[in-house]
Amino acid sequence: MPHLVLEYNAALDTQIDMSALCKILWSKMQETGAFGDGSAIRVRAIPIQHFHVVGDQMFANGMIRLLPGRDVALKSKITHAVLSGLIDALPGVQNLSVDIKEIDPDVYAKPTPLRSRIMDDQTRLEIEAAAFRRLQQHLMQDRQDVQNIDMMNLAGFCRNCLGRWYQEAANERGIELTKEEGREAFYGMPYSEWKAQHQTEASPDKQAAFEVAFKENVTNKTKSEK
Repeated sequence: MPHLVLEYNAALDTQIDMSALCKILWSKMQETGAFGDGSAIRVRAIPIQHFHVVGDQMFANGMIRLLPGRDVALKSKITHAVLSGLIDALPGVQNLSVDIKEIDPDVYAKPTPLRSRIMDDQTRLEIEAAAFRRLQQHLMQDRQDVQNIDMMNLAGFCRNCLGRWYQEAANERGIELTKEEGREAFYGMPYSEWKAQHQTEASPDKQAAFEVAFKENVTNKTKSEK
């Protein structure tokens, strides 16, 4: 739940797009690698209209609120990353600073997320599994006419991808499955049988589009994950 609150002289609103700066600072925090995919990061900018300081009136001061557990080196990396974003965005502002305040988890209070209030982890897994099985039924029984090549060209995945994801999930848990076994688990039959029964001839334009879509969504992603 990392929160960055930036307080700044309201006059800076005439010099910079603060919404854009919030996105920049979010990226700076995410790039430190301290917050996973960054989905939990929150950035807010608060203009200060009434204040009294001696000397230069322009300022921007960031306070990052974190739960404890990160060492000094990592916290320093975070503050300096945010500070570099401020320096780049506000080159004429001298009074810039970034600090971290650790939250006491024993007193910190917030509403329990709705999902946690209405279901436990096992129930959530069962619901997710049921949703997957319904998707499988939709693609394998209800809409057998929908071609894999059209799915890949339009959405960047197809039935084969679902079979591959099934295989990868099994392998990650120590269950060895081949690509063909993963496909058969999803299709409910050998892939060769599905092709013979349901796959139609694709036009050259569709085949060309497929080559691009497959490279972007399968080949390149597979390389980046290795």
